[in-house]
Amino acid sequence: MSTESEKEDSDPFHSSESEYQPSSQSSSSECETVEPVEVPEANGTIKKKKRDVKSWKRNMQKVKRAKGETYKSITSGKIVPSRTQGSDCKCEKECIKRLSPDEKNELFSSFNDQEKQDSYLSSLITVSQIKRRRKNNLNINPQRNYTYKYKLRKGAFELPVCKQALCLIHGIGKKRLERIASHLTANVTPVQDKRGKHGDRPNMIPKFLRKQVREHIESFPNKISHYFRARSSKQYLSPDLNLTIMYDLYLKKFEPENYKLKQDELPFKPKICYDFYGRYFRENFNISFGRPRKDTCKKCDMFENKIQGAESEEEKFRNPKKTTCSRV
Repeated sequence: MSTESEKEDSDPFHSSESEYQPSSQSSSSECETVEPVEVPEANGTIKKKKRDVKSWKRNMQKVKRAKGETYKSITSGKIVPSRTQGSDCKCEKECIKRLSPDEKNELFSSFNDQEKQDSYLSSLITVSQIKRRRKNNLNINPQRNYTYKYKLRKGAFELPVCKQALCLIHGIGKKRLERIASHLTANVTPVQDKRGKHGDRPNMIPKFLRKQVREHIESFPNKISHYFRARSSKQYLSPDLNLTIMYDLYLKKFEPENYKLKQDELPFKPKICYDFYGRYFRENFNISFGRPRKDTCKKCDMFENKIQGAESEEEKFRNPKKTTCSRV
């Protein structure tokens, strides 16, 4: 008996009933008081590929809008037409007519990125203070203190144009030029795209909850492959586990009220939903359930063939001790 217990202690692939339960080193009260810290990155190759943020509908819409292409609005569902150039600015200098069609198309086609667009437009605007005012308006509060000049780059030369011509050639509105000009007068350079870069994130999962999820996943005992440990860093959990069971254990430990509602099949709104738990598991851990098919020896294969070829249940479990080897 003592030799069998020693083998079980030294065998890395020996399993017991309580082995695959999460350890109780940390409690829910401890996790609630954890300070927000940066969660370390996972080591090794991740099991599943990460989310492709560029393929999201709102991000694809943002890119198409910046490029001036036709897109369907997510909020209203309307089809927004593509950006087009204007024909004539109708000013005395005839700014647009001084450019050839090829030069106008070249400027228009290269205009396809939001932040680069704003930086490019800011370089075409010159801001200067008003040098002289009319005598009749000296005692009146001035409505503006700066004057703006616009230009286009034609090869190595700069071509002065009016505000209307600059808007028509690039297919933009006057308000966008006015916004960029206001940034220049306030010395806010370079102009950055601030869409989606605010601090109001009501649906964002706090860092201490992410750390709590990570610690819960790491609390399950795992094993590495016996024969392929040098080739792969993948870890394996018990075949009796799956993401649903692990998530239920998480709710039972950290959100018992929501766990009770889930068991009673009542609507509930947990802090950590099942989708986030599974996504975090796939993107930050290189873990699978069970063990690799190649991780067996000749003795394991022999017993497995005998079990599969058994004609009755009695013959299959006649001698349980001989149906497994010490590595399973």
